[in-house]
Amino acid sequence: MRNTMQDTSSPKFFKKSDIIIILLILLAAIGFLLWQRAMPAATTATISIDSSVRRTIDLSTAKDEVFRIDGYDNIAFEIKDGAIRILESDCHDRICVRVGFISKKGQSAVCLPNRTVVELSGDGDIDVVIS
Repeated sequence: MRNTMQDTSSPKFFKKSDIIIILLILLAAIGFLLWQRAMPAATTATISIDSSVRRTIDLSTAKDEVFRIDGYDNIAFEIKDGAIRILESDCHDRICVRVGFISKKGQSAVCLPNRTVVELSGDGDIDVVIS
């Protein structure tokens, strides 16, 4: 004889292990956001074009301005309230412009078509510790 009884209980969408994984992902995301907020403000912006440093700016003392690098009129930068951004670019997709202002140590904005990189660093930068 066949068992013709159907399961009338509601279907389970999440298993116990699924809930644990979701909670771990949420905790990791919250931890990352807190870590980003704790990053110190950058003090130096370095603009490199074609792998050559074209300008270094002390963001802690820089005045608000819009500027271009001599000889590279296809890209413009803006400094405002201790942060910097790529304001204009003639590249096709303008991802570099959509990045917006960057102000934290370790952040960067890159325009690949124009081979331009804006990197932020701070006091006491340590890349590697070898003991």
